[in-house]
Amino acid sequence: MRLCAFRPSIVLIWHKPDSVYKILLPTDRRIGRQLQPCTAASGSRLIWSGRVAKEFYDSESRQICVSAPSYCGMTRTRKTLLVFLPTIFVAGCHERSDSISLDEIVERNSDAMGGRAAIEAIQSIQIDLHIKDPSFEVDGTYYATRPGKMRIDVRAEGKHVFTEAFDGQSGWQWEGKGEQKPATEKATAALRHGVELPGKVFGLHELKARGHRMKSIGREQIDGVNYCVLQLILNDGYAVSLYVDPNNWLVTRRRDVRPLHVDVDPTPTTIEQVSSDFRDVNGVKFPFATTETDVNTGKQLESTVTKSVKINPSLPPMLFDRF
Repeated sequence: MRLCAFRPSIVLIWHKPDSVYKILLPTDRRIGRQLQPCTAASGSRLIWSGRVAKEFYDSESRQICVSAPSYCGMTRTRKTLLVFLPTIFVAGCHERSDSISLDEIVERNSDAMGGRAAIEAIQSIQIDLHIKDPSFEVDGTYYATRPGKMRIDVRAEGKHVFTEAFDGQSGWQWEGKGEQKPATEKATAALRHGVELPGKVFGLHELKARGHRMKSIGREQIDGVNYCVLQLILNDGYAVSLYVDPNNWLVTRRRDVRPLHVDVDPTPTTIEQVSSDFRDVNGVKFPFATTETDVNTGKQLESTVTKSVKINPSLPPMLFDRF
């Protein structure tokens, strides 16, 4: 049961699923009334006295609050007590961002992803991708493993044309011929950032223990969604904003300032990545579609479609160390 103080005259209401809404007026606790709702589903309309009061949406608590700023009067008889409320304002009691702690957002995200145990059971991962840039399309296979190694092999028209990897200490790449060579410092950092971010082998709840910092920076409305925004700062200073959708508690957007491909064009760009088409794989949710867009121009820079995700595949011991 939760009290929402909209006005001095408060109505307290709670929801018994598939039953009734009970209203109490704290200004006179002797007064009570049962109100049958038109529907009990979240996202519906509550109709009372023949009027649509207001749409409400409360996907989590399934509670709503009713504020009665005034009522025209009361009459009491020996047998009856009547309360006349001329208007009712119904508002979703969805919690404000400043009332949800960082720990609670992280916990809700972990639960939505599949739970801490399922996430932490991921020791390695293999993701088959189709990547589309404005000037080319390729297929890729991304590998990652705890405690933070990664590799991606890129194929064009079925031919292996590129590989880059991070072995936990340093990065390297192979450009389609010859020997592998060390990656640049910035390219190595980008590879490390990619595997450290939540959504591959690590969960949001694990980042603090890995030496990274995170804080809640409030809410931001984007495309009709009032996101909970978290600022994540990795232990090398790289910062990224993670957007948690309160409708499902998944990280469906992220924004950071970086080059898309640092060795191709090192110009820093404010990039938004949008993740969608979340599917359950071994009890954990993964996005099967992402797009990356230049926030300043609105130009789509890259899109990725996931073809398959394998959890804990058997990987060669030296996969991340050499070509």
